[in-house]
Amino acid sequence: MRTRRYGLVVATLVALPILVEVVIGHAVPLRMPLQEMPFRVGGWTGRVEALDPDFMVRARPDEVLNRRYADDSGRPIYLYVGYYTRGATRGQVQATCHGDCKVLGVRAEQLVLAGEAVTVNRALTQQQRRPVVVLYWFQKGTQVVSDPHRVKAEQALRVVAQRRSDGALIRVSVPIATSEDEAWARATAFAGLVAPLLREHFAE
Repeated sequence: MRTRRYGLVVATLVALPILVEVVIGHAVPLRMPLQEMPFRVGGWTGRVEALDPDFMVRARPDEVLNRRYADDSGRPIYLYVGYYTRGATRGQVQATCHGDCKVLGVRAEQLVLAGEAVTVNRALTQQQRRPVVVLYWFQKGTQVVSDPHRVKAEQALRVVAQRRSDGALIRVSVPIATSEDEAWARATAFAGLVAPLLREHFAE
């Protein structure tokens, strides 16, 4: 009986990588590490920000970038990128914000990023009792996707056709200083600069 049980354990361990490959595809590494993202972007200068360990346990990104950028007057913009070598739908866990956060509303917006017209998500949130505008999207290879349901559907098709399910969550957060529209304008200006830089990191 013990020998049979041992044989079943060994067979399961051998079959597990094959099962993972079938269900979510092979791991796709980044073309360049996220940490090579410039600390100087346009008029903003960045520094590394620590991440909440509880969030990291829930989101489980394979690679992560979390920075606070500020302009010459000190106004902050926060950039978060969580990359998944496979199983990218994990990025939908607390996609809008995390920690002490309340989502007040989310809607789709049209933007031009990296020379391409795309749809992104615009959210109004309350983080640590402060109003914050959040611009976020999901990156599938070099393609921008905003709808999480579409992300799941396309990931399933991609696993079947290409044996890959890699992707990223990209989030730009701007505390509101004067108005929501002013914060959104700063978020879109910053996203327009970082999108082409980040795109260089992702596999086609």
